[in-house]
Amino acid sequence: QTCADEDTAPDAVGDWTCTCADGFRTVATAQAAVCEEDECADRATAAVCTDAGQVCNDTDFAALATWECRCVGEAAGVASMAAAECRIDECSAACDHCADVGNGNVCAGAGQECYEPDSSAASVGDWWCVCPRPGGVKARPGAAVPSCPERNECRDPTAQGAAQEGTHVPRYTKSGCLCANDWRLSAEYCSTHGLTCSGPGFDAPCPRGCCNPDADAGGDWCILKDHPFNAAKAKCLWTGESAWGYCVPLGVTPAGGGPPRPFPRNETFPGVPDSASNVCADVGQSCEDGAADVDGDWRCVCVAPLVGDAGRAPATCGLDECVQHNDTCALAEPAGSQRCVDPTPSPQATGDWRCECAAGGETADQAAVAACPLDECDQHKATCEGMQQTCADRNATTASLQDWYCECVLPMRGSGRMVAAVCELDECEGPCDGCAVVGAGAPNVCRAAGQTCLDPERSMGSRGDWKCLCDDPSLTEAVAAAAAACLLDECVDGDGLMCYGAAPPQECMDADHTALNNWECVCTNGTVGHAAQQHAVCQEDECDAHRATCTTEGQKCLDTDLTAPGTWYCQCVLPDEHGGDALMAAAACNRTRECVNNTVCAAARQVCHDDAAVPDVLDNWECHCIGDYTGAPGMQGPATCTLDECTLTAAAVCAEHAQACVDVDLEADGTWACRCAGNATGAPGVASVANCTLDECTAVCATCADGVCAAALQDCVDPDTAPFEVGDWECRCRGASPNVATAKAVPSCLDNECLLHNATCTGAAPPQDCVDPDPSAAGDWECRCKPGMAAVIAVASAAVGCDAFDECAAQCAHCADAGAGNVCDAAWQDCRDAAPFDVHHNWECICRGRASGAQVGAPVAVCVLDECTTVCDSCALHGAKDICAAAGQTCVEGERTPYALGDWRCVCAAPLDFVSSQASTAACAVDECVDVVGGANPGVVCTDAGQICADPDRATLGDYECACPAPREGRAVAAAAACTLDECNVAANVRLCEGGATTPGAADPQACHDPNHTVAGDWRCRCPPPSHGSERGAAAACGVDECEDAAHRQTCAGAGSAQRCEDGDHFAVGDWACVCQSGGARQTAAPATCERDECAVDCSTCENGACAAAAQECHDPARLVNETNDWVCTCKAPAQGAAVGAAVDACLYDECAEAGKCPDGQRCDDAQQGSLGNWECVCPLAPLVRAVAAAAACPVDECADAANALVCQRAGQQC
Repeated sequence: QTCADEDTAPDAVGDWTCTCADGFRTVATAQAAVCEEDECADRATAAVCTDAGQVCNDTDFAALATWECRCVGEAAGVASMAAAECRIDECSAACDHCADVGNGNVCAGAGQECYEPDSSAASVGDWWCVCPRPGGVKARPGAAVPSCPERNECRDPTAQGAAQEGTHVPRYTKSGCLCANDWRLSAEYCSTHGLTCSGPGFDAPCPRGCCNPDADAGGDWCILKDHPFNAAKAKCLWTGESAWGYCVPLGVTPAGGGPPRPFPRNETFPGVPDSASNVCADVGQSCEDGAADVDGDWRCVCVAPLVGDAGRAPATCGLDECVQHNDTCALAEPAGSQRCVDPTPSPQATGDWRCECAAGGETADQAAVAACPLDECDQHKATCEGMQQTCADRNATTASLQDWYCECVLPMRGSGRMVAAVCELDECEGPCDGCAVVGAGAPNVCRAAGQTCLDPERSMGSRGDWKCLCDDPSLTEAVAAAAAACLLDECVDGDGLMCYGAAPPQECMDADHTALNNWECVCTNGTVGHAAQQHAVCQEDECDAHRATCTTEGQKCLDTDLTAPGTWYCQCVLPDEHGGDALMAAAACNRTRECVNNTVCAAARQVCHDDAAVPDVLDNWECHCIGDYTGAPGMQGPATCTLDECTLTAAAVCAEHAQACVDVDLEADGTWACRCAGNATGAPGVASVANCTLDECTAVCATCADGVCAAALQDCVDPDTAPFEVGDWECRCRGASPNVATAKAVPSCLDNECLLHNATCTGAAPPQDCVDPDPSAAGDWECRCKPGMAAVIAVASAAVGCDAFDECAAQCAHCADAGAGNVCDAAWQDCRDAAPFDVHHNWECICRGRASGAQVGAPVAVCVLDECTTVCDSCALHGAKDICAAAGQTCVEGERTPYALGDWRCVCAAPLDFVSSQASTAACAVDECVDVVGGANPGVVCTDAGQICADPDRATLGDYECACPAPREGRAVAAAAACTLDECNVAANVRLCEGGATTPGAADPQACHDPNHTVAGDWRCRCPPPSHGSERGAAAACGVDECEDAAHRQTCAGAGSAQRCEDGDHFAVGDWACVCQSGGARQTAAPATCERDECAVDCSTCENGACAAAAQECHDPARLVNETNDWVCTCKAPAQGAAVGAAVDACLYDECAEAGKCPDGQRCDDAQQGSLGNWECVCPLAPLVRAVAAAAACPVDECADAANALVCQRAGQQC
């Protein structure tokens, strides 16, 4: 301060003053003054505010740290000694982006509330107009809602309404997303967001943000709110699977915290009464309000499928399940034959609905279609009778439809399901004239002959073509309409095949194919022999092996006994020789004539012998027996030869049949015979077995009846009188009883033995049926397993193994019929046991008809019938026509069961999502301005833009138009229109600009400018020359850049250094300054003193890193702008050297300057001082001996040692 004493008189003391040196000139007497100071005059302090576009204000010049930054324009905000956080409440301010642009608040003008979610100055144009009631819609930011809904007592809190006022607490998901307040999981919402919504809780209201309508195991959840708070978070976007989330409990802070400002429920905003509860919604019911202008006409309505409502109070809800299942009964075939009945219409009694027959009669089990009496032949018998056939409905109930048949009238046979039958006449079955069976009860011609009947053509026009065929393996000679003559080669298709199995194999011969048992085995391969119906005993002719012994001597070989070895002879055969034969050797033949051409012996099948001892004696030749025959020779005649054939193979033939062999003529062949033995009777068989019989009823033997039957007053019958069939005689009851007993008397001549033995079968475990297959036979009664069980039969005792059975046919705990009837039949399904009699618990119910599905071991199958893909009378595929596809629509099935018929719907092709009523095509016309198409309302494009929507053609999609509301102009098809409006034609805007302040000397006021007529709120006020500035939607702050004055610019430019002119505040005068280009100081209204360190900056004359690149240091001694290229590079210590304006070429350093490099006596030499580590130690007496950076190994002269030299001197010698 400055001290002044205006009165220096000695007596004027204590009047000196201190005066502040600043412009305020504050004065204090006899003490230091308290100087005032405007802290905003400091440029650094003011820059804190001005850099943020704010104004600096010092609230107390007399105190320090009292300056603050204040927001300018319509923004409000102040901060002490820091930039302020400027805010604009666009709901209350007037600006070009506010609800009030100068002509009144648009929300208030529409009777709506204005809501500003973020009032920061950086967030503009985000205010909303909102309807004043809960549930009201809101507009997109910066626009008014076209219209608000009427008052609704279900939504708006009123004294008598369902909605109750209170405070709603916003709810959040675990991810920190804001929940919607009052939502419903509707079909529209699920379709829009790609969710699958069905089952319990679907379409139930959630009036309090978080609930659990579908009993989710994760707990309460909510649909996310369509709100800017969520839109700012990627995880909270209102799309796809992100459209919902699990809730955090009340009082728990979610991840990410809450929204920036409280956001009341039900799409409402601050100041609007909140409906915290609802009388109806609190009990899970929906609320319906009548007329908007009538109080107290609201009512609670039960949510489907519950029924019931109550006025002004919660309803008592009933559950008539027939509301949901009525179509199941009404559409049961035939349509209208059944009706739905719910005996207990209560939510606590579900699943008890049933279908009952409209005409009375049967009632179905719970939740099922009834099986009503219905004989389909009443409707369809004309189809059959028109073809002279009968109609039969095999299950005359509605549970089995389309099972009527047309059946042919005997003797025609055949049936047709739901069509006339194709009738056939099987002449093998008849009965008819000309058939194999002529009349009822008549025998079949073929079967009576033991043959099979074949009718190759069974049409009515083919008569008399039936044939009798011999049974396999016979060769058939068929004869039409008569028994056939059956031929059988027993060697090919009979027992004769056994011949080929002999060792060695034998041939079979069947002489008569029309007779049986006449085949025989014949020996082959040079052996001889044959036998009837058995292997032959084959005999070998030894002459085959020894014939050469005889023939070489002109003799012949003869084997006299083919069954015995060593019986072959050589016989003389020359005409002039005689002498007979020789056993197993050549004969000694004498020339004689008596045995030559002797026919007498040959005729008797004997050999002629002429005594060789007397060759010249005549009439001494003899006939000798040959082979097995024996007897004295016959002189000049045949010998009497005999042979008992029963000593040969004939005896074995008879013995095989238990018969005796007798040869009735020993001199003849083939005269042996088999005779019956024992008590058997019958004529002998010549050269064969006898046909013996033994009637055990009349004969006397150990196995015979011997009067047993007669004693019991019964008849004796021997069914097979073959002698070896013994013990098969039967006693048969006389009179009406057909009972018989084998080898004993009939115990009882009752008609049916089960009358006596039934308890044995029925008392078995499990119980069995008693059957007497032949009432005429005794002891043949049987226990048989019941139908459905294993096919086990036991004669005269209980069967074992009946517990293996068909679970579909039997009745058991694990069968389809557990005692209350077959569950598959009851469900109109078929039962199938995949492995009957083998595996238990494997039966299954299989859907009938066109339905598909099966279930093993469960009560019934889940039958599926998709009426969109199945052809039936009630389906969308009706015959060859696809009803939905023909209309260009898609078929959607409701309930895919065979009971829910006619519940398919047609859906309009995308993007339309209208659905038809049941079983019909949909009406696909749409008003795109109102209706939802493809999950969204196209017309919202117009309303969101604050424009008017119109749909000129409701049959065409994509033709709706958006039109700009007056005074704006413009329209567009299927898009928001580009509306045009010159906002400078608005008088209020022009007045706002013209009333703005200008700089002194300006000739014109501020002018209004609208750069784009299609963008609202972009008009601005512009300052007139020479001032600059413009402001959007408000009067501009007009200022002058003092550096545009040429004199000021010249002052800076002519200062002899690179300086520029800067005007930091266009609204202040005299604050322009010259600023050094090199970053030096600045000077207000005068040239600055500029410095420049050429070692620190880049320029054409600067060091630019040259010193650093040479590992040197840079120094600028003057640092003046006008002193250039005076920088110096210096070597780093201990090296020496310097260069101006360039790097030092070589920095030198003598390493030998350092003490102690070499030992005493050696010299240090650094010949290359430009590099380090190359100094050397040099020997003083031998300069060539040196070492780099180390002591040298120098040679030593020992004579220099005085002691050594003295030794030599004393001896008069030199060292």
